[in-house]
Amino acid sequence: MDIPSNELHYLQMAYEGLQESLAELLKITNPNWIFYDINAPFVPPIANTLHIPCVYFLVCPAWNICFLDTPKSQLDQNPSVFRTKPEDFFGPPKWVPFPSKIGLKRFEIMKLFRSFIEKKETQLSSAPFYDKAISGCDLFALRSCPELESEWLNLLSELHNKPVLPVGLIPPSLQVKMVDDEDNNPSMAKAQVLVG
Repeated sequence: MDIPSNELHYLQMAYEGLQESLAELLKITNPNWIFYDINAPFVPPIANTLHIPCVYFLVCPAWNICFLDTPKSQLDQNPSVFRTKPEDFFGPPKWVPFPSKIGLKRFEIMKLFRSFIEKKETQLSSAPFYDKAISGCDLFALRSCPELESEWLNLLSELHNKPVLPVGLIPPSLQVKMVDDEDNNPSMAKAQVLVG
């Protein structure tokens, strides 16, 4: 189920409430690895104290992370690479060392900036969560494959000095059609014709 961006803070609050329980569970079970996502940036410190390696799992492709995230190493070397204007997102960022036509369209940029402003006003930015989630992992696991974006996978690994494991594309499962749905929803009949 997708959660609207203006309600993501509820999900973050729910995850934060799991910290103590998770720490106890990890002490008891002592797993070989722990996988977590952006909503659980508290996992790496807990895993680190218990000497459990952790994997940051991302459902977005590597190009998305490389394009939208300004790597700390780049900011430390050259603060001018930080993008603050909408025009900065029309093309590839300065830290992409290979030719690319990647860029956002004006409406995508405006939506991105609107979400930044809304989050800043409500103080619900996911940036601290994201930074903690990235910096604490031992390995990235991404919904990607080298056949589609090998350069981006290598760049992500270089920018964050961490290994990257592409886990494949993980296509969505085919939804099962209920018999009554076709009568109540004409688009279901169209979908059936296209699928079956």
